[in-house]
Amino acid sequence: MKPLGLNTFSKSDQEEWLEIAKKKLKGDDPLQKFAWNTHGLTNLKPYYDSEDIKDLDYLVDFFLTISSHRWKLYEKIYVTNEIEANKLAIAALKEGCDGVIFESEDDCNQDILFKGIDLSLCDVSLSDPNALIKATGMDPTNCVYQDTSITIPSDQVRCLLKAIDTSSKWVYRKAFPDFFLEIATVRAFRFMLNIKKKRNDIRIHTSIPHHKLAENQWFLNTTSGLASILGGSDSIDIPTAIGHDRISRNIGHLIREESGIDMYEDQCGGSYLIESLTHQIIQQVK
Repeated sequence: MKPLGLNTFSKSDQEEWLEIAKKKLKGDDPLQKFAWNTHGLTNLKPYYDSEDIKDLDYLVDFFLTISSHRWKLYEKIYVTNEIEANKLAIAALKEGCDGVIFESEDDCNQDILFKGIDLSLCDVSLSDPNALIKATGMDPTNCVYQDTSITIPSDQVRCLLKAIDTSSKWVYRKAFPDFFLEIATVRAFRFMLNIKKKRNDIRIHTSIPHHKLAENQWFLNTTSGLASILGGSDSIDIPTAIGHDRISRNIGHLIREESGIDMYEDQCGGSYLIESLTHQIIQQVK
């Protein structure tokens, strides 16, 4: 294969880009005209380059200390009937999920719910605060759950940090739909866990939210699922809006088995935009 010769491309910097963009805009300032806001982050720029991360070595130094990990794929099951929920759980585990999350508002019969499930081989989580805990994953005694009304990254990070205590082993959070913002939010939370709580042992679980349009769920599952993993989540669950649960599972399998991203540390480190977003979220939390 002929070498691409990427080093032959001429280099440019922000000043050069600004000069050309200003001419195209007939004198308007492109940094003002194309500034954008998202989820509490303001005055984001249309152009980022190495100048934007020259003082962010602290992020590089921190994330290089976090080793790569094989993240886990869970399936969330809403329990209305223990027998049916058990069947769904066994099907999910047989098709490659690492664990299941049983969601229930009422006390469940765990003997029925867990029938045929080898708890030594998978993670089983329970959300019912009244359950006689038999879970091997998340439960109300060891997990901090995000307030679902939160829509701003720094608020999410701040509230989760505040709720963490010595008994906390897990954090359960909702993903943001913005691809780059989701990556930056998980990274910022991981960093603040270390700085504020001195905790490197807490596992971050991210749940992909439901899209308001069912037919768009597959896109959200793919983009938010991938972003959450790139940011450093230890596990995710992917919802099904239409079609068969198998499709949602396979999105997770493809992200994990085809991408190879679990083999590398800090996959997004050095990205001008993501490093800048991560830094801005951290500064808001501080």
